[in-house]
Amino acid sequence: MTANGEAIHGLSLWLGVDRLGVKLVAPDHDIAVGDSVAVGVE
Repeated sequence: MTANGEAIHGLSLWLGVDRLGVKLVAPDHDIAVGDSVAVGVE
């Protein structure tokens, strides 16, 4: 998996009554809440 073309460790998914959320597991990356991110999964 990648975020903005750089490898990440994984994705953490959550599902609520009216929302779906995803957190990137990428401890060495400088990605903040609200940033635009392109995620790739192979």
